[in-house]
Amino acid sequence: MSKANKWQHLKIPFEQIEVATENFTTFIGKGGYGLVFKGKLVVSRKVTMVAVKRLNEQFGQGLKEFMTEVQLLSGQQHPNLVSLVGYCDEGIEKSIVYEYAERGSLDQDIKSSNILIDENWVGKISDLGLSKLSVSGFGMSLLVSHGCGTRGYCEPEYFTTGVVSKKSDIYSFGVVLFEVLCGRLCLIDSDDGFSLSGISAKQYYKNNTLDKIIDRSLREHMGSNSMTKFSEIAYRCLHDDREQRPAMDVVVKELEEALKYERMAQTVLLHGTLQATIYEVDKLHVSGGGGNIFKKIRGGFGKGTPKIYATIDLEKARVGRTRIIEYEPKNPRWYESFHIYCAHSASNVIFTVKDDNPIGATLIGQAYVPVDELLNDRNWACGVKSDKYRGVPHTFFAQRQGCRVSLYQDAHVPDNFIPKIPLTGGKYYEPHRCWEDIFDAITNAKHFIYITGWSVYTQISLIRDSRRPNPGGDVMLGDLLKNKASEGVKILMLVWDDRKSVALLKRDGLMATHDEDTENFFQGTDVHCILCPRKPDERKISTMFTHHQKIVVVDSKMPSGGSQNRRVVSFVGGIDLCDERYDSPFHSLFRTLDTVHHDDFHQPNFTDASIAKGGPREPWHDIHSRLEGPVAWDVLFSFEQRWRKQGGGNDILVNFRELDIMIPPSPVMYPDDSETWNVQDAYIHAIRRAKNFIYIENQYFLGSSYAWNFDDVKGEDVGALHLIPKELSLKIVSKIEAGEKFTVYVVVPMWPEGIPESASVQAILDWQRRTMEMTYKDIVQALEAQGRVEDPRDYLTFFCLGNREVKISGEYEPSESPEPDTDYMKAQEARRFMIYVHAKMMIVDDEYIIVGSANINQRSMDGARDSEIAMGAYQPYHLSTREPARGQVYGFRMALWYEHIGMLDEAFQHPESTECVKKVNQIADKYWDLYASEYLEHDLPGHLLRYPIGVASEGDVTELPGTEFFPDTKARVLGAKSDYLPPILTS
Repeated sequence: MSKANKWQHLKIPFEQIEVATENFTTFIGKGGYGLVFKGKLVVSRKVTMVAVKRLNEQFGQGLKEFMTEVQLLSGQQHPNLVSLVGYCDEGIEKSIVYEYAERGSLDQDIKSSNILIDENWVGKISDLGLSKLSVSGFGMSLLVSHGCGTRGYCEPEYFTTGVVSKKSDIYSFGVVLFEVLCGRLCLIDSDDGFSLSGISAKQYYKNNTLDKIIDRSLREHMGSNSMTKFSEIAYRCLHDDREQRPAMDVVVKELEEALKYERMAQTVLLHGTLQATIYEVDKLHVSGGGGNIFKKIRGGFGKGTPKIYATIDLEKARVGRTRIIEYEPKNPRWYESFHIYCAHSASNVIFTVKDDNPIGATLIGQAYVPVDELLNDRNWACGVKSDKYRGVPHTFFAQRQGCRVSLYQDAHVPDNFIPKIPLTGGKYYEPHRCWEDIFDAITNAKHFIYITGWSVYTQISLIRDSRRPNPGGDVMLGDLLKNKASEGVKILMLVWDDRKSVALLKRDGLMATHDEDTENFFQGTDVHCILCPRKPDERKISTMFTHHQKIVVVDSKMPSGGSQNRRVVSFVGGIDLCDERYDSPFHSLFRTLDTVHHDDFHQPNFTDASIAKGGPREPWHDIHSRLEGPVAWDVLFSFEQRWRKQGGGNDILVNFRELDIMIPPSPVMYPDDSETWNVQDAYIHAIRRAKNFIYIENQYFLGSSYAWNFDDVKGEDVGALHLIPKELSLKIVSKIEAGEKFTVYVVVPMWPEGIPESASVQAILDWQRRTMEMTYKDIVQALEAQGRVEDPRDYLTFFCLGNREVKISGEYEPSESPEPDTDYMKAQEARRFMIYVHAKMMIVDDEYIIVGSANINQRSMDGARDSEIAMGAYQPYHLSTREPARGQVYGFRMALWYEHIGMLDEAFQHPESTECVKKVNQIADKYWDLYASEYLEHDLPGHLLRYPIGVASEGDVTELPGTEFFPDTKARVLGAKSDYLPPILTS
């Protein structure tokens, strides 16, 4: 049997290669073997870009070298070796098919033209050179009987002795290093008449005159330390004595050190707002060269209509992209402006032009703009200075004045939840009741009710507190909406279409949103219910992302009453009108199973959980808001825009011009009223203006992956590039450097909803751990730079919520039991479970609050994944200026802390203080110990638990001793990276 038969599975018919290369049309390189062509080949049912090396023996290499390379590459897998796709051996037609390296070569044996660069800028050796002469020759010297290799790259003694070894490759690599350093190709005359070679490079180095032959553009961007280190390594590789040349592992280690010097010299924290406009590419030349904008064009166009677009990157973080321009290959014009929030360490702002392909994109050219200095906004860390504050720039809806905001903690607050929280002016904070207010708003609407939701379930009741009866409160939501429609009220609903909820598979879908049930319930009625899939762009499947907005917009009576005129009232936040959302600040696990939660039992974290098998149920903590005044009309306009796009067009929407009784947007509060509010949305803007503290409750905390530093994962591959976690750590760092105190409190769920051991939940926890570690490392480094030894948890501290109840008489008794030794049974016996944090809220300095549907993850913050809505608000008469703010935002935070901690304390009035954060951490540590203990004699005194992680001296996030897994589970607290789930689904 011939040697070729050993690799039959790799053989590709010549006819197939002809088709793949369009009869060898696109030439991309040549060498001692022949020519290389670009093509598209179907591999494992996927179209793959390939490079085809076609052997031509007249170029000097023959069958022996050909088969040796096939043998070598078929048995090797390495990130820095080009991958073998297959080969052709039909008569005189001999070709080797490799993966295609998108970015081309640096320019047989090791030389720059054989080092290819893939789309991630990873170098790959594409020709094994002298090593091909013998597979068994690794690790020993080898006598070569005929000349092979390229002069200039081969050590001089090889051409006289014919003996090669591993140190011969070190010499070749040294030549490549000087090529890279000088920006010149070996033995190619430059414009100045100089021809680079190993001998000439050594001479310039010894004479200390390398500066004369280094490319000027490279010299301008290289630090002196890194240049010295780099050239010294290259020189040692060219040593005349083979034994004096360093081993490759030593070379790699020293190059990494040189790279470290370079990064230290060039990388600058670009923290602020980048205003960039991409106008056009001037005189774009397909064949190479450049115009007035781009310094260098690398590559060119393939066949077909050019589809040109441009991007903006801060190192590896993509921060901007234009639309695609077709049919303009010479002078594409975009005239697109970008308002980019930056919190990136970068040496350059990189502008790239590409040609979009069915698979990937072809690089056309790049331009680098150096980052020379850190620019700080003069209004950072000043908070909301006065009622003249103009709000967040570049928002679609402008800031509104004269508004009223009501804030809700959970769907319901019972009468016996009475935190006595004093406010300015002798007032006390009064909690509001979300679902009661929504019920009243729907019941009293006369003209329209508009609803959007991730989920809307018809079989729930909004009124459930027997101590607060409401006429008609026992009606189900679906029937309530039908009744209002029969009265002539226009009811329009936009509900996310969970495309996985198809009748033949599973009606509930993956998310159990009841979308099909809701649509069927309203069919044939006067309620217009539209199921809307999420379509971020043509390339994303509609099942991947969601419509996540939760709003209700109604017409309402005027605040003064008596008049026939009507106004607009809107509700915005995190609470969907669906099952599983009704809860109170007490968050009982077992004691409401025979009352308000008997027909609304929710426990998705255990397999086969049901009311028949008993608790613990999963308690639900959430935050919502009611908006009145001009801002309520903005929410209305937002709904109308969505309806025109995915609903029934303009015909069904209420025509407000025909409603003479509708009052146009107008203030509901007088300017001198101390309870007036201003409203808009923005996280980054608020963080940058924060002075003293930030308090966050959110369903997720992951992102800023561009700033992660882990060997096993690349942050840019994860794609969770939004800035919020990095902005928080940079805010803390800036305060440490200024010698000021600043504290960030973050409350998240114990784990994302779902089976905690599942791959998806563990993957999200892994991203969360990496995000936390990135922030803590920033803080620790800042403290060390100031010579301070402090607990980083005094600056940034994470919590989760949980409850644990002892059994009392008269409790609901389930008729069945969970399976033995399951998480479900363990939690039931321990009588504990997490309180699921679904809130999406941030409070800054007790003066500014953001409430909405957006999570702190890439799905919500991306802008092209899940659709979201949020509002930001402050009270001009209750700002944190000379005295701490003591308005409704302060009262709401204190009410939340009372709910979570179970007590009020004077220290809680100053969250930025060391006394406060240490006290809160101490309480949370105690509550976690009680929650995780084997037995508990009394109810847990509060719900705020330390998130069960430790922080090591260098900022590494670790397990708490004895807490590898969450209680009652085998789910790792720190999570685990998934090898098969794409990050786009879990980030």
